[in-house]
Amino acid sequence: MQPEHATWLLMAAIFCPLICGTLSLLIPRPYILPRLLLILCGPIGALLMLSHFTFHSGVGGATAYVEWMPLLHLDIALKPDHLGLFFAYLVSGIGVCIVLYARGYFGKDADSLFRFYPYLMIFMTALIGVALSDNYMLLMMFWEMTSISSFLLIGWDRDIPQSVRNAMQAFIVTGAGGLCMLAGLIFLGVHTGEWTMTGMYHAVENGHVAMNSTPIVVCFILVFLGAATKSAQFPFQFWLPGAMAAPTPVSAYLHSATMVKAGVFITGRFWPILAEHVHMWPTVIIPIGAFTMVYGAYVAIQKTDLKKIFAYTTVSQLGLLMTMYGLAAYKYDGQPNLIWDVTQILNHALYKAPLFILAGAIGHVATRELPDLKGFFYRDKQARIMTIFLLLAGYGLAAGPFTLSFSAKEMFFYQIYHALHETHNPMFWLLVCAGIATGMFNVAIFIRLFTTLMAKPEAKPEEHHHDDHAHGHGHDEHEHETGFYAALLWLPGAFIVSFQYICGIIPYAYDTLFAWLDPSKDFYDGFHGHFPMTWNAHLGLPLYMSLIAIGLGIALGFGKFLRGTFNDPCDHLYPGFYTLTTKYVGPGAFGIVQRGHAGFYVGAVLVAMVGLFLWSIGGDFSQLVWPETAVTESFTQLLPGLLLTFMVCLTAILLPIVMNR
Repeated sequence: MQPEHATWLLMAAIFCPLICGTLSLLIPRPYILPRLLLILCGPIGALLMLSHFTFHSGVGGATAYVEWMPLLHLDIALKPDHLGLFFAYLVSGIGVCIVLYARGYFGKDADSLFRFYPYLMIFMTALIGVALSDNYMLLMMFWEMTSISSFLLIGWDRDIPQSVRNAMQAFIVTGAGGLCMLAGLIFLGVHTGEWTMTGMYHAVENGHVAMNSTPIVVCFILVFLGAATKSAQFPFQFWLPGAMAAPTPVSAYLHSATMVKAGVFITGRFWPILAEHVHMWPTVIIPIGAFTMVYGAYVAIQKTDLKKIFAYTTVSQLGLLMTMYGLAAYKYDGQPNLIWDVTQILNHALYKAPLFILAGAIGHVATRELPDLKGFFYRDKQARIMTIFLLLAGYGLAAGPFTLSFSAKEMFFYQIYHALHETHNPMFWLLVCAGIATGMFNVAIFIRLFTTLMAKPEAKPEEHHHDDHAHGHGHDEHEHETGFYAALLWLPGAFIVSFQYICGIIPYAYDTLFAWLDPSKDFYDGFHGHFPMTWNAHLGLPLYMSLIAIGLGIALGFGKFLRGTFNDPCDHLYPGFYTLTTKYVGPGAFGIVQRGHAGFYVGAVLVAMVGLFLWSIGGDFSQLVWPETAVTESFTQLLPGLLLTFMVCLTAILLPIVMNR
């Protein structure tokens, strides 16, 4: 395929959802089915174009490039490598399921669907753009697009103050991180002269950049701040559970399968460039990721709202994924200590998206409070179906045998074991304990889900009508669907979670479907180049860690320990910051710069211009010379320009003095 054709094909894949979302606004509100079919063309079209590109150009082909704004270092440079294509496929594939789920979730609420689908398509385009961008500035353009679109989705219930507050909280936290990352990428581009990841990678390979220098370390810290805020690493994790105020389709898509992994994706993008050369890489990433991993699971087990439980387990898994890339800085048998990283990311999506989908479905017909769901399985046929698939996804959360999650967990434990074996650093025993504790909490959460939902009800359960999303009006105002559309409440989740078991029981199926997108499968030959079977577990520390975690998790799940309510202390960070800035710091600072008098503003501008001018010449007035035109041309020819300059200056001086105008 010609490079220019590849570029436009990838651009079409990126913008296909946005185009379909925009066109859907032309469809009258009552026409729900045509809107659904048009919106489905967005992610399906993206999948088809990505597949066409992959079939003709392969994976990891040359970077697609079109010059756009070279003076701003903003060019259309795309990087369709393994990691980028995997994320693009993930966003598009899960997106198809979420579009269908939203149809069942919102029912016949045409007003909600009219507004929801375009927002969702904006986000989908933004995240596919992030996945495929190679140019730093193009990446940041799509990155901020995800922040804006997620703000619109999280703040869906515009009439509910708490929903708006949570949307602002997520936007400010991730936006501040995005500014840090923008500064880091600009600094990196200016310092190295490379404005694409591909160019930076080649410069590092050829030794053209001093990687462990102070400027590069500063760039790494700034970029990691952006990644850490987006992927909810401690202490920035509080925005993600707060974002659960959004409708469940948003939670299932943004906050489990896609957007929250953007920070992990950026870390994976920069891992080949920075991990081996910046000595701070493991020192910074591993402790933060490991603490987030344990802390998220610890808080999750003490929550009772299903979406809150799964939100904090998402925080925990994001910490695990960050730790995975932190451990990749070490070597094992001459290869990077990274084992099937794409598989780890995919595995989380294949059980967490179904968990949110089924939690929303249960909340739609009953409640999301786990203590009130005792015996929910026996309520009716629909409840039994939802319970079965929720527990199947929960078993994936527990990383039980015969799931993809079990093998992925073993691979992570192998990374810890390899780092311990190679470095002989006793501090890695703390990471061993962290891995066991996280596994224990996840198993205990599954046990409590199972024992509650499957418990024999003491009496016929009352019907609860839980307002899962509100949408600015009551949940009961929605006309509930029946038949096929009602099944869309659970069918997408059932479809996604089925891959957990297909790939866990039949490793050849995983090799065929997904392994070709995971280059790190060749870094460790302990699995002989193919995905491991559950029953091929190797005796050693990783297996012992799994067995200990399962045993302790079962005991904790049936026990009464950690059944209280735990409030995350970090939840007070944003309200405290907001109060400090709006009530104390803000008014004083605002009063200094906003005087309400035009003369002050003009004076400030003039002082700033003169100051910048003096700074630019360094106080050396000998640099001030007449322009060549002023020397060669006659005064008559210069007079119009001088008069115009005089009038502009006179207007600028007199305008603030005029009181009535």
